[in-house]
Amino acid sequence: LWREAVRLMPRSVAFYGAAATGAYALDMSQYANLFRSTRLPRPELDELSTCRDSRHVVVQRGGAFWAVDLLTPAGEPVPPSQLQGAFEAILASPADARGGSAGVGHLTSLPRGEWAALREQLCAAAPANGASLKQIDEALFAVCLDGSSPEELGEVNRAMLHGRGIDRWLDKSFQLVVTENAKAAINFEHSWGDGVSV
Repeated sequence: LWREAVRLMPRSVAFYGAAATGAYALDMSQYANLFRSTRLPRPELDELSTCRDSRHVVVQRGGAFWAVDLLTPAGEPVPPSQLQGAFEAILASPADARGGSAGVGHLTSLPRGEWAALREQLCAAAPANGASLKQIDEALFAVCLDGSSPEELGEVNRAMLHGRGIDRWLDKSFQLVVTENAKAAINFEHSWGDGVSV
């Protein structure tokens, strides 16, 4: 009976009737931050940054990073053959070809104040560092090509949650994690949305 009463209430007050019973409607407005968002570390309080004109994803493999355009400048999807070529080139390069030993992705797992200070140091050390971080921050999302081939449930869970850490960017709104043996999952950072299901 109560459900029917809430259903018949005018939309302007239906929320209050539902809330009185502990039921809350999903707020879809948060989904605008799923793509193109990054949590930027700050000394006291992180900042959610969203880049509205982003067209690329950042691909991580063995600690190295590549930018791969998914959209043309006109906002149209790039041809699948172009994406295939980009991913084949990434997979053909040595896993540590572009800094795999540095493991800068590990830094995103540090306490936020510590990561904020290190990020500032990286940017101050070289303009290229700041430009690279900006490219990661402005990506639509991250694609993590994990070098493991987990089989057991525990191994799969570890691979999808954090892997070795060097090929994750835990500040991105979400990461598509794909292992060598084609297991895949989405790992998402939840500060962009409260209690959403992805």
